Amino acid sequence: MATFPRINGKLYDFSSAEISIADRIFNAFDSVSYDQPIEEGIVRGSAAEPLGRTRGELQIGEGSITIVKEEGQEIWTLLGNGYLETEFSITCVYSATNAPTTRDELFGCRFLSQSDDHSSGSDALVVEMEFSFLNMKRNGLTPLLNQRI
Repeated sequence: MATFPRINGKLYDFSSAEISIADRIFNAFDSVSYDQPIEEGIVRGSAAEPLGRTRGELQIGEGSITIVKEEGQEIWTLLGNGYLETEFSITCVYSATNAPTTRDELFGCRFLSQSDDHSSGSDALVVEMEFSFLNMKRNGLTPLLNQRI
């Protein structure tokens, strides 16, 4: 269990993150987010309070990456024609001094959209890329028991 404050170590910050898409590392991203919820059933019977719950169903995962336009173009080129139909994997690695490296793996990913929204100013142009995924592992652990990945 983690204890705070750390004396000789650092906690993860955004510079600790690295993502790879289809086995190629990309570093020029401003944000990455992903989630895969489970939808459980509740058993009530004639009681006012819940009596129990079902195992539930793991839903399709959803996420997004905001990345500089040039690297977004590299991703589309890497995936080729039909890049919105191509399945690939995303790996997010987090590492910091004196902290364990963690690795989230997203399988069966597919981009759903790519959104450009540019305006004048000194910031680099970015593209937001939304995606879905079928399964994930967090540091080698699956969300469900006996999950086939």
